[in-house]
Amino acid sequence: MLDPIEKLFAFPIVMVDGAKEDEKEQRRRDLSIDMDDVEMIIGEAECPYYDFVSVTDRWLPTEESYAHAQDNAFDACSVYFAQSGTFVVPWNKERFKRELKKFIQSLPKEAEDIRLLALTKDGIREILPEDDKG
Repeated sequence: MLDPIEKLFAFPIVMVDGAKEDEKEQRRRDLSIDMDDVEMIIGEAECPYYDFVSVTDRWLPTEESYAHAQDNAFDACSVYFAQSGTFVVPWNKERFKRELKKFIQSLPKEAEDIRLLALTKDGIREILPEDDKG
């Protein structure tokens, strides 16, 4: 059986300081001037690969990224994991799917069985470590 850490797919995520952006938006309204692009930091998330649900096009919070999106050239995506949540990823959809497939293919054969088991309540019980079963 794979160690739970080996089941985690790592990928970059975009993080924005919401309070700072709210403050900038308020100044923009008060002063009637355009402010710079949103300040963002690229971090990393690690989620169980079998928890992946969907991916959608997204643009980054910059003028350049928004302009590209208007031409249907998205440079980011939103990914949704059932238990871990939704993340903005600074890769387009195609790259995210390619990297996820590459990760899954790098796992031992038994990992494929784990992904199928995870779709059922009994399967989830089977893949959880003994101390997490409650």
